[in-house]
Amino acid sequence: MVQGQVVKVVIETREGHFLAASIGGGLIEFQKNDLQNPIVYTMKNGLLSPVVWDLMQDHEGNIWIATNSGLSRLPGDYKAFGHYTANSVEGAPHMLPEPGVMSVLAEMDWKQGAPPLLLAGTGGGISFIRNGESRQILTIEDGLLDNAILYLSQDLKGRLWITGRKGISCISRDPNLLQLPGFNEASRFMLLDQPMYLANMPFLHMNAAVVTTMSKSPASDERVEAMLFLGATSVLILVDEQFYYLPPEICLQRRSFR
Repeated sequence: MVQGQVVKVVIETREGHFLAASIGGGLIEFQKNDLQNPIVYTMKNGLLSPVVWDLMQDHEGNIWIATNSGLSRLPGDYKAFGHYTANSVEGAPHMLPEPGVMSVLAEMDWKQGAPPLLLAGTGGGISFIRNGESRQILTIEDGLLDNAILYLSQDLKGRLWITGRKGISCISRDPNLLQLPGFNEASRFMLLDQPMYLANMPFLHMNAAVVTTMSKSPASDERVEAMLFLGATSVLILVDEQFYYLPPEICLQRRSFR
């Protein structure tokens, strides 16, 4: 690792390289055949900001980079950066509600047969970007708990999970998938031209939502999908549509929401 850098996220690309999001040090690349000599991308190379919060690679090989000044895109050939910012360009609408991007979801499945959306989680809500040409901004006025979006993740059921300072929000095409303990009644809204549903669970400050798998029971080899919601001092786990709370004292228990 680059000495003295604070790293927020590390991902492995489909080519087998490692990329690190550095808070103040830019984007750091470790090539699989030369881990001792990392390549650092900063504003000198075209990155929007040296403060990088999140990274994700899409199916075309593009690397999407969430920075303090917007969303940067590094193509698979690593030759030049592209950007989405909060500024309008030649009369086209700005793609972001504000410059700082804290989370990125490179490909959200949202409508059958439609290309995936690019999502940017900012301090002013979520920007849903379609084909790089149009976008829709979702904020607290549309039902979110908070405009500050700390993390975006999509599970295998197609639900979009959103974490922030005031708890957890979830978006789905199927309102039945939002009937979860602790969540309020889902409200309907239009995402571009697709009906969607949004529900919230006011809770603790949650930094991230991670899709993983867990053993169904200690004696079973069967694994099931699980969501881990990571807070500063506690963890919330969703397994088989039930929540479990891991408090600061590390004692796993079923959380009662009633």
